Amino acid sequence: MTKHDILLDVQHLSHVFPLTKQVSVKALDDISFQIRRGEIFGLVGESGSGKSTAARCAMGILQPSGGHIFYNGVDLCDRAACRANKKMLQTTRQMIFQDSASSLDPHMTVCDSITEPMRIHHIVPPRGTYRKEAEFQMYYVGLDKTYLDKYPSELSGGQRQRVAIARALCMEPELLMADEPIASLDVSIQAQIVNLFRHLQREHGFSFLFIAHDLAMVEFLCDRVGVLYHGRLVEVAPVRALYDRPLHPYTKALLAAMPIPDPRIERNRVLPDFSPGQFPLTGELIEAEPDHFVLREGGHAMKKPSKILYFGKKALAFLLSVFVLSLAVFYVSRLAPGDPLVSYYGDRAEKLTPQERAQAEEKLGLDEPIFTQYVRWAQNALHGDFGISYKYKMPAGEVIASRAGNTLLLGGVGFVLIFTLSLLLGMLCAQREGTLFDRAVCKLGTITSCIPEFWLSLLLILIFAIELRVLPSSGAYSIGQQNNIADRAAHLILPLAVVVLGHLWYYAYMIRNRLLDEMRADYVLLAKSKGLTRRAVMLRHCLRNTMPAYLSIMAISVPHVLGGTYIVETVFSYPGLGTLAYESARYKDYNLLMLLSLLSGALVILCSIIAQTINEQIDPRIRAEQAVRETEAQP
Repeated sequence: MTKHDILLDVQHLSHVFPLTKQVSVKALDDISFQIRRGEIFGLVGESGSGKSTAARCAMGILQPSGGHIFYNGVDLCDRAACRANKKMLQTTRQMIFQDSASSLDPHMTVCDSITEPMRIHHIVPPRGTYRKEAEFQMYYVGLDKTYLDKYPSELSGGQRQRVAIARALCMEPELLMADEPIASLDVSIQAQIVNLFRHLQREHGFSFLFIAHDLAMVEFLCDRVGVLYHGRLVEVAPVRALYDRPLHPYTKALLAAMPIPDPRIERNRVLPDFSPGQFPLTGELIEAEPDHFVLREGGHAMKKPSKILYFGKKALAFLLSVFVLSLAVFYVSRLAPGDPLVSYYGDRAEKLTPQERAQAEEKLGLDEPIFTQYVRWAQNALHGDFGISYKYKMPAGEVIASRAGNTLLLGGVGFVLIFTLSLLLGMLCAQREGTLFDRAVCKLGTITSCIPEFWLSLLLILIFAIELRVLPSSGAYSIGQQNNIADRAAHLILPLAVVVLGHLWYYAYMIRNRLLDEMRADYVLLAKSKGLTRRAVMLRHCLRNTMPAYLSIMAISVPHVLGGTYIVETVFSYPGLGTLAYESARYKDYNLLMLLSLLSGALVILCSIIAQTINEQIDPRIRAEQAVRETEAQP
């Protein structure tokens, strides 16, 4: 066999799907196979073994993580080569997807779907017109031409799959990749389509990559077969040799699991054990007999994630983020226009002589280069010394400590109320989808998300403080009433209302949509069929599966809520960190501004990391141990 006989050459192909920054799934692990011209090559294996991933990499839909794929001598992993041969690659390769419902545009008719590839590449229909070409292809796959003007939603699953096959065949490709093309078809239609594939292979010399679970159909249709197990190619052989003389234990188990058309034998036989770790995955493909390759047996070791390493990476990411933030804030604040001496000396700064100004800058450490200033500040910060506030003439940490309680009270209570009430509102809206209550909440969410918080603050002050005179307009407490809980609560009502109203409806709307997405899933329909009420389904299933997204929303909202709190504090003259941040930026109080920025930024970064960690632990889809157990096959 010469290289000219090979149409598709896959060499050491690997592909990894990242789930998180720390966890990934190895879908393909160093697989190699070839498809010859005019050959039907089958890929078999259990679900999740990597069959569809291999086809998508060969099609160019996925960019492989490693290895090479050569099609007609063109390296599909070389982007420059792909661009140079773009039209050839797009016209001579076609793919039939497993899910026929999602592979067809719901807004296009059957005729348009079939002929769209020809229209894109300006191919003249062999039968005169695009409609006649579509009619011929429909007849080819066993459908009447009356279906041409229908939409995919008007067809059954089997009919949609035949339309997808017709769309691929109209291009007369050299290589057709069929990913479970007959899985959704009736037995009679399966036979028709398989016979069609055989006819095309004999008449036109097409090559096929045929992916299937039905081993009997693979035996009938394919010339050679490759067996995939957990991303590794464990055996490749001519179809007759594979079925008559399987060499790898996994291949033997697959063939032993094939149903036998004799009920007496079927009832009494013992099926093979497919538990994880039963079959060897290490080694390399060796040629046991002519054109028959098998993976050499070896140990099967699996890596376990290190908790110390896992949390160590989280801590390192946090520290690096804080370092970058401190560096950015330090440089930007000092390059901004303004005179920091005004913050320290007030109006006297304008009357300072050049000599006094130089002495003042030396006293505050402002006469050195910015880099030197940062190094000195960082060294002091590591020892807990963040410098003095220029405006307040006291350590920056003490200034912030005197105001932090007010902000924590306003922001903390606001944050809890926002997400408690938004969760309840989102659940109520999801339960009452389409009702007046649901529509009202959605409209309020849209409107309030567009209202600036400072404008809402001024509006509430005008109504409740000036016109009605029932609530105070500014401050955290009245003079001499700092220990009066009722007075503090009265001063907190308006700022808290702005913080909550500015975010409540928007997040309720988001949570509502997430819950509705879950409620339309198939497992929910199954739960309803079992007799569970809509409320029980939501609490028992939907809410639990929505929690990872809910936590992510909470983490993302921290900077929004925090920024809103700072704005509200400024408008209401509320003595918190927001007012302090405004003053430090206005008067260029460097040390105070640095510490405030670090605290705010560290809070946002920490919340994001915590939310990500919680998601990885509570969501079984991205749980690290499970991903490692499924993907790590080699020590």
